[in-house]
Amino acid sequence: MTLIDTHAHLNHPQFADDLDDVLGRAAGAGVASIVAVGYDRENSEEAVRLAHEYEPLWASVGIHPLDALTVREADFDRVAELAGDECVVAIGETGLDLYRGADWYKAQVGLFRRHHELAAEVGKPLIVHNRAAARPCLDLLDEWGLADVRAVLHCFDGHAQLARRAAGLGCFIGLDGPVTFPPRKSDSDEPTIWGIARAVPLEHLLLETDCPWLAPVPYRGRRNEPAYVTYIAAHIAELRGISVEEVADATTANARGVFGIP
Repeated sequence: MTLIDTHAHLNHPQFADDLDDVLGRAAGAGVASIVAVGYDRENSEEAVRLAHEYEPLWASVGIHPLDALTVREADFDRVAELAGDECVVAIGETGLDLYRGADWYKAQVGLFRRHHELAAEVGKPLIVHNRAAARPCLDLLDEWGLADVRAVLHCFDGHAQLARRAAGLGCFIGLDGPVTFPPRKSDSDEPTIWGIARAVPLEHLLLETDCPWLAPVPYRGRRNEPAYVTYIAAHIAELRGISVEEVADATTANARGVFGIP
């Protein structure tokens, strides 16, 4: 069984001391490729450096929406320069983050649009951060056009109907560790993300860890890593009533197609 972790932050300082061990565990779990995703200038540079050094790694470069008010022109220029590197398979993460309010919404939209234009220019997919903002992200992508840009809605933060709309527009949905979380005692229904895991057509589904964050059960609360993508695949398979091999085969084929990973 072969898996691909399409969103990992192995370029984060938490992995500086044991990256070789982390990659060894990933290989042992059947994780053949990992996309190291940048979120600022320096972190994007590190993602590219690691992708050149470690064969399983590929890179994505971008500037996080929460940096929209502080990003310098030179920072984005450097990301645009990195975008042409042979190890870079995507642009982002970019998008919107409205979790703590919308005070800098206009700045986030402007930065998001620049990433969209860059993705179209270099012919690479766009990794979209959409925390508390799945609908406005999808509305903007629909407005700007998806004919020349394939979008991945990373750690999708919407609901099942919106996920179906996204798939209908050609977007891909990334699911992470929270899909393994059990319902809270206060929940009257199952978690929204379980419905998303069932609703997204399999040909539009991708697996992610977002490590070092969002570790799945049984590692919830600890540092996450790419090897744990197996738990995400297994729980999605359980929710859909299919085999984990079917989830692995489909999501791996999707990742290779979206990101051009050989």
